[in-house]
Amino acid sequence: MYDRGKILVVREGGAVSKIDGNTDTPVITKTNGVGNNHYWSTTTVLPTGDVVLTGGGGLSPADGNPNNGYNVALQASIWNSKTGV
Repeated sequence: MYDRGKILVVREGGAVSKIDGNTDTPVITKTNGVGNNHYWSTTTVLPTGDVVLTGGGGLSPADGNPNNGYNVALQASIWNSKTGV
């Protein structure tokens, strides 16, 4: 949760969606991705509302396994909650 009632979801391939649970029916919005090697990353919310993604990796082209050290993210990424970038 990066804000009250708002969830950031990082999916396979680095695709990102925001879920806004502040309405009667949750609203899911796709936004800009964060790079395909942040699958299974750790997220930390900054005081500004931005989200830092650290670690993670990509899916192995051989077997689709996300936990085998393939394409590991060695640099952190920052996702801006206001712009979605």
